[in-house]
Amino acid sequence: MTTTGAVDWTGLGEVDFSRIVQVMVKRRWAGIADVHAPDGRGGDAGIDVLAVDRGGRRRVYQIKFFTDGFSGDRKSTRQKQIRKSFRTALELDPPPYEWILVVPKTLTPGERKFVIGLADDDGPKITIMDADDLDVMIASMPDVYNYLVRDRLEDLMSKYGLETSALLGAPEDLTNRMTNLRDAASALNPNWGVSMSIRENAISYGLYPKHPAAAVDDPIRLELGFKFQAADDAAFGPLRRSISFGARGQVLVPGKYVTHAEVRSSHPLFNTSVANPEVILEAHSRTEPCEAEFRFIDAAGTVVASQDATLEHAANGAEGGSMAFEVLDCIEVEVDFAVTLDDDGAMISCEPGGPMQLRYGLTGLYPDEAVRCIKFLERLNEGAYRCAVHIDGQHAFTFTGDYEIDDELLQLLTVADDLAAIQENLDRRFKMPWDYSTRDRIDIRVARAILEGYFIESPGAANFNAEVIPGQIDTADLDRLIADGHPVNVPVSDYSLRVGDHTLPIPNVRATTARAKLVNGAELREAVEARSAEPFHAVMRPVEHRYFLVYKTDRIPDAEADRLQAWWTLPGVTQPGAPLG
Repeated sequence: MTTTGAVDWTGLGEVDFSRIVQVMVKRRWAGIADVHAPDGRGGDAGIDVLAVDRGGRRRVYQIKFFTDGFSGDRKSTRQKQIRKSFRTALELDPPPYEWILVVPKTLTPGERKFVIGLADDDGPKITIMDADDLDVMIASMPDVYNYLVRDRLEDLMSKYGLETSALLGAPEDLTNRMTNLRDAASALNPNWGVSMSIRENAISYGLYPKHPAAAVDDPIRLELGFKFQAADDAAFGPLRRSISFGARGQVLVPGKYVTHAEVRSSHPLFNTSVANPEVILEAHSRTEPCEAEFRFIDAAGTVVASQDATLEHAANGAEGGSMAFEVLDCIEVEVDFAVTLDDDGAMISCEPGGPMQLRYGLTGLYPDEAVRCIKFLERLNEGAYRCAVHIDGQHAFTFTGDYEIDDELLQLLTVADDLAAIQENLDRRFKMPWDYSTRDRIDIRVARAILEGYFIESPGAANFNAEVIPGQIDTADLDRLIADGHPVNVPVSDYSLRVGDHTLPIPNVRATTARAKLVNGAELREAVEARSAEPFHAVMRPVEHRYFLVYKTDRIPDAEADRLQAWWTLPGVTQPGAPLG
């Protein structure tokens, strides 16, 4: 017996009918409700397909492949089966909002009356989906319709013949032909569609899910064979993390490490085997980005710092799982989890395992941003703190950082911290340049110190040059200057700090020392004794320090007041004469 609709639903057979109905129901509710078959195939005593919408309302689809209805000589038996399935669905907790009976033929008025009569005032809404309703639903899913009613091999052959004919129309002609081929290929499977792209001489194609449950209902399997030697750990490590833990990011495996790749699927175009292919693997995240927080805890159990983050990736692998977090838009922290199972396959524990993966890029940041990033990295330093990770406000796991911060990053931290203070003090803001010499680091530290009201030695003030007329100098005064030195406190004109392409003028700076001696005293003595009238450049150098102290007069008005001296204290730099420790 056949139906009068566009599709011969009764001619599909029970297995194909149930499968197609499940596909259409999942497509109907995609993005609106969570749809699944309770046992993966349907037939769960009153529940073949269950749809739960965002409001929590349940719709139960009960599929009965009654090709000749349930009246006549089959009336008693089949009506009893329908009644039993309905009552079983009523036992759900919570009960269903709607119960839908799906049959492959158009019901008679008497059959419809029986089904609707199962309802009562306190029970769920009852809906019938027979051949007419199925025809209406499939009309909005042309690829599923094509899958059912078209001779797909003949269709592909006819389209191939069309593609080899001349292209005489506008560009739309080419677009239409390519679209026809894609649609014909997509119609070969109700769960998976085909995507295509052409770039120069390369044609790429792949499968995309037609509904959210496609991978569960109709999985695609990939078998890969690899050949690695002990010397190939660098190539094998990322691959192992991707397969074993679902680690984030693409992994490229050159063909020399791959023996074969075999794809197995129910789609007739995607069953193939290739020898020595280049393989790109990327784990699919099972979550949408969500809020997270890193809390750093000291040995006493006190939260000493915290930092907001975003969970960007969470995936499973053969041995456990992996989570990746974005922090401050410049750091990625990835943690693998090792899963321990008992003899029955039940999970005993899931704990962070293996080294933490840390990637960061600090270019293009402002100094205060770089400070936050580097301090976060510093807190992840090996053994420094325990780090408790919270996701959407709930504690997820705790781990101990195993990242060893290097000296270069610590040096960069001091530069960024100093520049952040300088920019705030001078009301300037620009991004950090990333090329610094040791002298640059010292000059930046000196500028910060004088802006914050300190005396500090400056390599830019190693000597004081004074122009004198030797014939006007008393010999006795010169002897005292050469023997004992003399206090110096002089203005520094045009003092500025150069940072990359930026010049920062710093006004009101003076150089001082309690005692300075002449460097070229012998030459000056000869000129004095000769009563020379020619200008002479006397060079003076501090006695108690390697360099003159510099300071800002508007921050330290009285140079003779108790001096608050700062030292460079920069990682990897030794200041001459600075106190140890």
